[in-house]
Order: sequence, then C-alpha cells, then structure tokens
Amino acid sequence: MHREVVIGGTVGVAWACGLRAWMATLVGTESSFTLRGTVVGLVGPAALVGGALGSAVVRRRRGDQRFRSALIASPLLLAAAPLTLPGTIGQLIATGQGSGAIGMVSVAMIGAAGVSGRGAWRILAGVLGLAPAVAIWLAPPMRPELDRSTALGAVSAASFSLLYLCLVWACALPMRQPIQRSDN
Repeated sequence: MHREVVIGGTVGVAWACGLRAWMATLVGTESSFTLRGTVVGLVGPAALVGGALGSAVVRRRRGDQRFRSALIASPLLLAAAPLTLPGTIGQLIATGQGSGAIGMVSVAMIGAAGVSGRGAWRILAGVLGLAPAVAIWLAPPMRPELDRSTALGAVSAASFSLLYLCLVWACALPMRQPIQRSDN
C-alpha cells in the first residue's frame, strides 16, 4: 500500500472528526454521538474517501488514468453513506435533516472543478464552489451563541470554512491533469 493512501485515509479520519465536532457545536447540547451514525455514517466513509484520493495522487504521478472517474466520484460516498442508516431517508424527507452532507459534498465538488485548473467553466465553478467558505461568515447564526462576534461563533465559522476548503482541495486531487512523464 502506498503511503499516500495511508496518509489520505488518516487525513480523512481527522477531517471527519473535525467536521463532527463542528456539527456538535452547531447543534449544541442536543447533539449525540453514536457508533452507527458517527463511525459508519461519517468517519469510516471519510477514511475510504481519503484513501481513494491518496490513490489519485499516486496515479496522477504515474500518469495512470485508470479508475479516474471513480476516484473523482469517490467523495459522493460522504453524501451517500449517511443515507444508508436506518430512518435517515424518512428524516431527510420529513425535516430536511441530513441534506447538509449532500449539499456540502456536491458544492465542494463544483469548487474542486474550479480549483483543479481544468475546464472552461472553472472560474464560475470556483466562485460557486468556494462560496460556502465565505457564506458561513455572512449567514445568520443557527444559535445566538454562534454569532460571529463571539469567540465560539468565530471559531465555529473558521472551523467550517477550513474544513470545507480542505474538502474542496481534496476533491480536486483526481481532477488535476496527470503528470506527463518523459522517459528519455
């Protein structure tokens, strides 16, 4: 196994733990951690996606195009995995809870297309895809104690912005142009 795959998986777990901590801050005391919801719905999939994106780095260096489409699509696992948990789809339909994962991953992938340096629409994709990192600072807080003028609110907004930007840049890894090797 390549070190990039291990590093990607490890970074994926760290990212998921940071995101879960941010989600707990967002919800407050009503937040609960469960083995199924936290590990199966977020941390495990993030480890797999991180490993896949690490594999994309290895393949890019080699100029290997195999599985490129699958690697580009791999972050969608972060949106799909929570939907496999019992009751999640019903809750999504009834309350909208759970739509954040779908939206965050989808918009991050648009942003990734913008920052990957490929395609005619990259400027528009970049602007649209990077907007959530700024919008968190401009949107009204979900709870009064998360107002950006408070330390907790500022750290919460910064945490989301940085976690989101990390996701965008990670999603861009398999989208980047393969390195052309010249074997002389």
